[in-house]
Amino acid sequence: MKNTTLSRILPLMLLYILLLHLQASCQERERRENLRGYWKFILGDNMKFAKPEYDDSDWEKIYVPESWEDEGFQNYNGYAWYRKTVELEASGNDALYLELGRIDDVDQVYFNGVHIGATGGFPPDYFTAYNYTRRYPIPMEHVNKKGKN
Repeated sequence: MKNTTLSRILPLMLLYILLLHLQASCQERERRENLRGYWKFILGDNMKFAKPEYDDSDWEKIYVPESWEDEGFQNYNGYAWYRKTVELEASGNDALYLELGRIDDVDQVYFNGVHIGATGGFPPDYFTAYNYTRRYPIPMEHVNKKGKN
């Protein structure tokens, strides 16, 4: 009789534990920061722009997620950099991702000066990736967990 009761209860207990785990995972995934708004922006390309300490005080500000054409840079086809400072509160167990949506055409992404992802191909091996959604993991060892990033 005891084995029969245990065999009925055990699957229910396992299901309950699984549901608790799934709920915790879903809650973690729902925590998002919306980065829509004004970002720093400059035309051209220079790797010093990736450094966190770089002085971008003279850069333009444009609204993201609008295209740069819609923000006053019509007919420009070339390189440009965007910069955004964010403050995060994260623990060592958090999994952080930067979701940028779709970008026309190619991108390389840096977080606190560290290259975290790229989609598409820059010249001389150019290929577009305008229809791919960008989602890059941010390594926790490069995150200022209680301050500006």
